[in-house]
Amino acid sequence: MSLFILTGFILTYLFFNYKSKESIYIQLIYSFISISFFVFFTSEVLSIFHLFDYNGILISWLFYNLTISFYIIKNREKIKLDKLIELIKNKKNKIILLIFSGFITLLLIQGIVYPPNNWDSLTYHMGRIPHWILNKSITPFPTHIYRQIYSPPFAELFISHVKILSKSDIFSNLVQLFFFIGSLCSVIAIFDALGLNRKSKIIGFIITLTTPEFLLQSTSTQNDLVVSFYILCSFLFIIRGLKSDKIIN
Repeated sequence: MSLFILTGFILTYLFFNYKSKESIYIQLIYSFISISFFVFFTSEVLSIFHLFDYNGILISWLFYNLTISFYIIKNREKIKLDKLIELIKNKKNKIILLIFSGFITLLLIQGIVYPPNNWDSLTYHMGRIPHWILNKSITPFPTHIYRQIYSPPFAELFISHVKILSKSDIFSNLVQLFFFIGSLCSVIAIFDALGLNRKSKIIGFIITLTTPEFLLQSTSTQNDLVVSFYILCSFLFIIRGLKSDKIIN
């Protein structure tokens, strides 16, 4: 059932594909932000009514996916995947895409094979989630581990959706991997916004992709890559805002 989240992301990308004339990377970033807002919004609303459980989250994602699907079907002729197909088929990009695919595949396997086991994850990142599930709400609860209360909860809200829908913590690591990909998109989009050439983008992409801490964090249930994505997005939209006064920036 956690595939509903991945499906929601793909549908969101298709939605922005016909709504936005921006580059693929910006459309993907819009999708990451939209999915994040949906996770935050539904978690808060469901908690008010003590519906933060399997049924509540499942119905929320079904509603989201069906709504987006309706718009996509209605405007299917406006969806243009030419840029994405060109990016994949471009001979110059094939080696980079193969390297990227190899990294993501290995990290995906490692994240699934080895469940969350680092200190911070077991102390407070994952530790707060059973309380939320038990209470069917993300309202603060009695605990002697104060970090479960005052530490910003967004990454864990996302993990909660994955965990509750899959009824397991096997896929919990994938949230950081998800934002790992988002961070890579943000780096390329920043280089685009600065007007740097293709060689610079490749160097930036490879340096980011092979940063040891990035690779380690992408298979954990901490929140550093989620935070990194939004820091990078902040830089991106500051640069875009200085160049253009469009309200979306």
